[in-house]
Amino acid sequence: MIEINEKGELEWINSFSFLHPKLSFVFKYSFLDSLLILIIPFLNIPNFSTTPNNSIILLCLFNLLTILLTFSFSFSLSSISLSIYRTLVPEKELAIMETYVDTEAIINQSNHFRGKKTIRYAPDSSIKINPFEQQFCIRPIYNDKIKIPVRLESTYDLNLLQINYHDFNNDNTVLNYTSRELKSFIVSDYYNSPYIKYDPSVLADNNVKIFEIPVNKPGYYTIKSATDKKDKMIRSFRSDTIIPVCPEVAFTPKINFTLEKCIDEVVDDLDITLLGVPPFTLYYEEEINGKISKSPPVYISHVENIDSPLNFKELTKNKKSKYASNYLRDITWAKSYNITIPVGEKKLQNSGNYIYSIKKIVDGFGNTISYTPDPSDKSTFYTFYSHPKPVLSLVDSNPGIPILNDTEKYLRIKISDPNLSDRESPFDVTLKYIPNENDSLHEPETFFESFDLSSTDDLKIKVDKPGTYFIDQGSSKYCNCKLGHSSLNILSAKLPKMSVSLDPIIDNCIGTTGFKFNFDFIGNSPFEIGYKISKLDANNSTKVLSIEKISSIKSDSTTLEYEFKPSSEGSYSIEFTTLSDKFYKNKIHFEQDEYRYVTYFKQKPKAYFSKTNKIQRIQCCHGASSEAKLHIEGKAPFNLTYDIISPDYETVSYSLENIYDNEINIRTPEFFKGGEHILSLKSVSDSTDCGVEFKGQEVHIDVKNDVPQLSFQKSESFDIVKGEVFTVPLRIQSTDNIDMLYLYKSFDEKTSETVTLNNYNPTKGLELSREGIYQLISFNQGNCVGKIMNDYTVEIKYIPIPSINLEDNVPGLHALKGNVFEKNKVCQTENDHITFKATGSTPFIINYDIKHPDGKIEQKVEQINNSKFVLQLITNVDGDYKYIIKNIYDSVYTEQILNKLEKTHQHSFYPITITHEVSSLPVAKFLEADSRIQTCASLLEETDKLTPINVELNGALPIFLKIDIYNEYDGTTETVEFDDLNSYHIDLTNIYDHIGIGTHVLSINQVIDANNCVFDEHSSSDNTVTIQVHDVPKIRHLIEESNQLSDFDVENDGSYYCVGDQITFMLNGIPPFNIDYEFNSVLQNVEIQGNYFKRRAPGPGELNIKSLSDSSAKECKVDYEEFNRNDLKAVIYDLPSVEIVQGDSIEEDIHEGEQVEITFLLTGTPPFKLTYIRKELEDSSKIVETEIVEDITTNEYHIMANLEGTYEAIEIQDRYCVARNHRI
Repeated sequence: MIEINEKGELEWINSFSFLHPKLSFVFKYSFLDSLLILIIPFLNIPNFSTTPNNSIILLCLFNLLTILLTFSFSFSLSSISLSIYRTLVPEKELAIMETYVDTEAIINQSNHFRGKKTIRYAPDSSIKINPFEQQFCIRPIYNDKIKIPVRLESTYDLNLLQINYHDFNNDNTVLNYTSRELKSFIVSDYYNSPYIKYDPSVLADNNVKIFEIPVNKPGYYTIKSATDKKDKMIRSFRSDTIIPVCPEVAFTPKINFTLEKCIDEVVDDLDITLLGVPPFTLYYEEEINGKISKSPPVYISHVENIDSPLNFKELTKNKKSKYASNYLRDITWAKSYNITIPVGEKKLQNSGNYIYSIKKIVDGFGNTISYTPDPSDKSTFYTFYSHPKPVLSLVDSNPGIPILNDTEKYLRIKISDPNLSDRESPFDVTLKYIPNENDSLHEPETFFESFDLSSTDDLKIKVDKPGTYFIDQGSSKYCNCKLGHSSLNILSAKLPKMSVSLDPIIDNCIGTTGFKFNFDFIGNSPFEIGYKISKLDANNSTKVLSIEKISSIKSDSTTLEYEFKPSSEGSYSIEFTTLSDKFYKNKIHFEQDEYRYVTYFKQKPKAYFSKTNKIQRIQCCHGASSEAKLHIEGKAPFNLTYDIISPDYETVSYSLENIYDNEINIRTPEFFKGGEHILSLKSVSDSTDCGVEFKGQEVHIDVKNDVPQLSFQKSESFDIVKGEVFTVPLRIQSTDNIDMLYLYKSFDEKTSETVTLNNYNPTKGLELSREGIYQLISFNQGNCVGKIMNDYTVEIKYIPIPSINLEDNVPGLHALKGNVFEKNKVCQTENDHITFKATGSTPFIINYDIKHPDGKIEQKVEQINNSKFVLQLITNVDGDYKYIIKNIYDSVYTEQILNKLEKTHQHSFYPITITHEVSSLPVAKFLEADSRIQTCASLLEETDKLTPINVELNGALPIFLKIDIYNEYDGTTETVEFDDLNSYHIDLTNIYDHIGIGTHVLSINQVIDANNCVFDEHSSSDNTVTIQVHDVPKIRHLIEESNQLSDFDVENDGSYYCVGDQITFMLNGIPPFNIDYEFNSVLQNVEIQGNYFKRRAPGPGELNIKSLSDSSAKECKVDYEEFNRNDLKAVIYDLPSVEIVQGDSIEEDIHEGEQVEITFLLTGTPPFKLTYIRKELEDSSKIVETEIVEDITTNEYHIMANLEGTYEAIEIQDRYCVARNHRI
């Protein structure tokens, strides 16, 4: 039966685990690949079936790929691709005989230096495990493998390595590694390995190698023995390494763990379990409501009595310390232990969301395992919620109101945090009731209430009995609540009561005039009694003639005296209807006639100006009289006497007799003295003998001191902006408002009208906006007629609105109709303008539009500081233009003001339009503009062989044309003129009569057409024709970097090169060139695109240049066989070579004091000069000795060497050439 494990792998495939990991990998995937490929032909899948031979080929390829994947090397696909490409297609260069040669092979002279000899002192070899004293750990549950570095310092390769392995039960095993396995363990790229940071010097020492030994079991590892390829024992340094199990940590909640906790609770139901080698250093975080608290790391030591070197503080501080031998003989202390500790056992001081997350764990060896917080991983991430314990208080929201009859009273439960979320609901509250002392009607009681904040926020309790209420206990959904002010004493209030007694009020003259009531109340003050006063029929007390008054009486005490006196004589009743106190409003209504009192009341006569106020005030104008109305109650006829007291206390008395009316109008004399006059009653009597009551009744008459006066300041004129309001100041001696009438007349007297202003404040002045003449007519102030002092008038004039017009006699301008004008035609780029004259207040702003020939409209705004506006006409582009002056503004009439006047139809501007035509300039253009004509000097006399020069003309015929001929050689310019050109296409071939050898640039100087429009083109650089008249081509030999000797005598030995040199000739003429040359008696013809003829010398021989021609003309060719040109001949010699005999690379071990012979074999033409060096073995780039040997006449040279190092030739020189070793 095939089983599949948790990782989805076939269990039987893992049966290869007893093999080496790489062999297991090869067998496993070779079997799977073979099974897949061999079964495909039997499946008969369309377009996917293969023959047996093809299946075998595919099987071999896949198995080869599987084996390659087991090798420990890395490669870059791009680097391999580039190397393959350079191998297949090397960089090549043209050589003599027009063949391509490998440039690197030609230039590189290293192949002329063969062989080197290395002499070394045989050193001692050494090997060390974990040389960098790194710390490792293994996680067996993940099938981890780690690689332990081993450092080998030896001249020879490692042949056999034996490692002792001790597990934590002290069982010993020897691990053997052969040379084949060890080769795959070598760190090939040390520069990019993690070990370079420990020892960078390994890069410079070829005798040092780093091996990575793979292991997958925890324990103690040390080297037992090691031999090199000569079976010599390699000295092993005392080195070892202990590889423990990696530490692990996880949260482990207890059985009673809850996700909902209460504040002030102790977190004792969540533990942390640690697995590994103690002592541990644990790093974890506590996050409360998104804020992380910085907790110090927790140090956990052994919980058992175990002797471990890791318990010493000095060792834990220095992880590289060595262990004592007794700890290495018994390593059971390095086993993994399981330790459980609580999270903290501390009180929860804050409410909210708590998150505990493990960051990392460090074991006693210093191995660190870090964790990334993941809410889905309960082993390293735990969260719970701490609920608050709110404070419950019992609150009376209306403490001043007791329990009332027929009214519900509620107490409220207040929670300390009103923003508690729904998650804390419901709240359960237990309350108790205790009656007051001496209350035998009620019994103690306990009751329960539950409140859900998600459905209501009103936590109220109904109370209906007086006594003490208090909260016994309370709880939320998760926690018990704290109690604040939890006790209240509640009172009750009964309905109020009253008793009434009365005494009549009797006047000795007329009898009963009213009642005096005495009230006694029972209840809570203040008290209020509602009453109703009715006037009755004198003959029938039950008949109500009218209800005089309905009101109430208030009292702040439990007793009250109240006097009732009717306002007039007659039969009256007063009835008390309702009673209220502090808590009961209009709750008690008395029965009809329960408190009703009736009698006939006599009225004492009285006189008064006003019932409410004893003193009445009247305003009076200067020089006018006034009236005061006196009311008399009693029996007619009446007699009265009154005084009028002036401000200077002068008193005049007046009398009125036999008055039968109850209302008398007392008219005063005219007052001409300003101030307060007082009308005061002296005596009043009626037909009875009882006195009339009038004490204190008087009228105060305020008389103005003079007649109010109004006028303008003076007759004057003001200039204002049209549409704005101007305030003219008024002269008046008062600040009171007035009613005013003034006259407006226009300047042409066609409009005249009067204007009335009511309740107008004259101190603000008179606001005017219309142009014209203004005059004051009359005014009233407080019912007093005022006086206009002077006949002053005010004139309002508008500041003139700005305007713009054309100047008189503008040249070339013709009027068409209205404000439309036409300007005479002008040539393109000719300056022209139109002058306008502006009126108004400077500076002016002019808005105008320009309509271009392409229909585009350009809006312009221009400011001028004087009255003249010069409109510059556009002439740079030909066509019809239109200029429209749209508006003008000045410093007074801004754009905003004139726009406002236009909207109100108080102003309008009539645009000025000018049309204008611009004629295009004549143009001359080379048809082959910016072209280059090349010819030979010998062809200037043969016109039919010359290239024609065609010119195209535009403009009104006939046309006059000037052509400039610029000579680049001497910088001179010649001008040629052509008159009466009547064709738009002309040929200027006769210009060749004005040029010679060199470069000449033709350009248009000037074009004039029949309209006298002139176009100067001498500044144009893109309308030119260049004519190059060439001489015959030339060639010159250039000497560049060469391998020839610097001190060689050219005159005696001739012109020569060495193999690999670049032979260069500079060509003068028009490319491409055509060259005929001979090399080793073989002729070649080649075309050269540039001005240099360069060829690499691939071998020895002789080169001769035969002829040269360029592209200026077919006839421009030079045959050098007619000339004796030794500089066009070159001899090429081969480079010398040197070889150290006995092979390419020789290594020989010697002891100090011994000597070794080194033989150099030289190739070339004597005499030779040899330079060789000796390099350090440790640093091959460091040269410690350089020797130069000259005048070697033979082809062999011998030296004796006894110093350690690598001997190699770096330069060889013969009679002609020198070669240098580029590898050095």
